[in-house]
Amino acid sequence: MSELITAAFVQQYKGNIHIAYQQAASKLREAVNIEPQQGEFAYVDILSATTAQPYSGRASDTTYVDSIHTRRQRALQDYVWSDLIDMSDRVRTLIQPDSAYVTNCAMAFGRRTDETIFTAFNASVKEGKTGSTTTAFDTSNYQIAHGSAGLTLAKIISASKTLNLGDVPMDDRYFAIDPAGLEDLLADSTITSADYNTLRMLQSGTFQGVFMGFKWIVSTLVPKSGSTYSGFAWHKRSMSLGIGKDLNVKVTELPTKNFNTQVWASMMLGAVRVEDAGVVEVQYQ
Repeated sequence: MSELITAAFVQQYKGNIHIAYQQAASKLREAVNIEPQQGEFAYVDILSATTAQPYSGRASDTTYVDSIHTRRQRALQDYVWSDLIDMSDRVRTLIQPDSAYVTNCAMAFGRRTDETIFTAFNASVKEGKTGSTTTAFDTSNYQIAHGSAGLTLAKIISASKTLNLGDVPMDDRYFAIDPAGLEDLLADSTITSADYNTLRMLQSGTFQGVFMGFKWIVSTLVPKSGSTYSGFAWHKRSMSLGIGKDLNVKVTELPTKNFNTQVWASMMLGAVRVEDAGVVEVQYQ
């Protein structure tokens, strides 16, 4: 039960609750493939590219190609959120905090969704019929090291080139960076100057539209190790988000807690990187 609700008592003359600044909704959910999932594990089947064979001539035997099937495992994780609103607090305050608690709860799950996706970008994946083989993220081909530098136009170009080399479609490409990465880009005159950037996709300190073929997402949840950030460039279909149970919120009175109000919510989700060629980790400091 939150002990901090006393900060909203009548003597402070507050008529409502101010919810602290925080990321309100998932920023990445619409940038990945979303699939319903039943069961703890699900498998994403992948069919690799094949090569058309030359025709051998009239009445020749048929030439067959060997279609290669692989699969990756996506595991679900349960998450819950709960807090109590003491009945005495309703008497001692001028506010009804129920709706604010529900809103705060929903925001927490929005961030949890993004954290799940961020983790899956460069996590090891389980492959094979039953997920018995573990394969690490290929840093030699799909990681752009920081090199003691910030986020630069050269790194963005390199990320785009890496995706192009993998024949990744040009549409539905995304790039996630943190505010420090955005600051680096704002300091680059090649990006901000109208002499170079006639499309003017950088306006009012934010990326708008598409720049370098990417839709941009700025998030404080971008992973950081020491002083090194890991931004990610990816194609939407390269990431799979499984939803076993979407956000479920219940507000109920609990007889065993003196009929205090409980705000409770749960969600079940999991994410996996489907294709290595569709995800590039871009490090910067």
